Amino acid sequence: MSEMSPEVALQGAWTHAFVDTPESRRLARMALDGADLGSESAAWARWLLALADVKSLNAPSARAFLHPAREWFVKHESARGQAMCAELDAAIAMQTGDAIRASLIHRALDGASKQDMRAIDRFFSHLQRGNFARSLGQWDMAARHFDAAWETAEISGNAGAVAVVRNLIGALQLEYGNLEDAETQCEASLAIARELGAVDAVGAASANLIVIRDALGDFEGSRALAKAMLDGPQAQVPGSLGRVALPLALTYVRSGEFDRAEAWLEVTSGSATAGDGDSAVFWAWLTARCLMERKQYAMAVDVAERTYAARKHRALPFHLGQLLETLAAAHEQQGHALKSLQCREEARRLTLGTYGDAATGLTGALQPDGRRSVPV
Repeated sequence: MSEMSPEVALQGAWTHAFVDTPESRRLARMALDGADLGSESAAWARWLLALADVKSLNAPSARAFLHPAREWFVKHESARGQAMCAELDAAIAMQTGDAIRASLIHRALDGASKQDMRAIDRFFSHLQRGNFARSLGQWDMAARHFDAAWETAEISGNAGAVAVVRNLIGALQLEYGNLEDAETQCEASLAIARELGAVDAVGAASANLIVIRDALGDFEGSRALAKAMLDGPQAQVPGSLGRVALPLALTYVRSGEFDRAEAWLEVTSGSATAGDGDSAVFWAWLTARCLMERKQYAMAVDVAERTYAARKHRALPFHLGQLLETLAAAHEQQGHALKSLQCREEARRLTLGTYGDAATGLTGALQPDGRRSVPV
């Protein structure tokens, strides 16, 4: 069998770019090694390697690939390549906490000509805008961009892109309590990811489905997904399970295995993960539950109250509601009946969908296929 050509390797890297970082990196490296130095193909291979590093949270390495890629795109007068480099530059800025720089780059790109953009480029642009809006707590704007990303992903024919964005939409549906819609989206994402053999996307969709099925009361289904993750190929990828530690911890909380739950919670230490929802709130909810099991009610109250105060204006209803219910139970154990009642009333308000206007924006104009009719 002849060795894969750089063109075929590059196409394969695009196929796996959004769902299987190790495989995309391997194929992009193969394309770069086989391409002529300084060619446009080599530039795209470097761009894909930079994307893989962004997805792996390795900003320094991403920048090292991105700089020569941009130079080569300038040399070939590729407006498309330069714009996509700017998109990755903004992604790195978001990742390193420079929201202002990311916003300025997005603004410049959004005001530029879209003539040379392909469908996959528009998908990536909307995906980035959606993730940025989500990081700022602008949930309706995030939903609008994810809807547009879904449409452009399907136009592009990149199944991995479709899997990624349907999983993100499912995560937002969960947060608004639209559990059946959330399950439909994430199951579709999981099916695509399994067909592609995409380890990253299988883990991400499974993580969301663990939480969704738990919320639906399907604890056996939730545990079965967790077991499949722990026994599956993603368990062999370094760091992959740590990125979905919170949903795994949830299954152990439900089964009463609090030592094992705390072991997974220690992996995250409250930091952002690749799991669904607001990770800080999710972590606090589960941590408070474990503290209550050890009758450390004052500590449970402290964790829950501090997190609620920090996140109540930016987080979405589902995880906040769970956190408040846990806080109510901790107050009750301490004999603070009024505080417990207040927390439960606030949790009920959230679950009724009265948390701001974003819930209406996400669910108010859904078409039969799950998309919204609101134009982007």
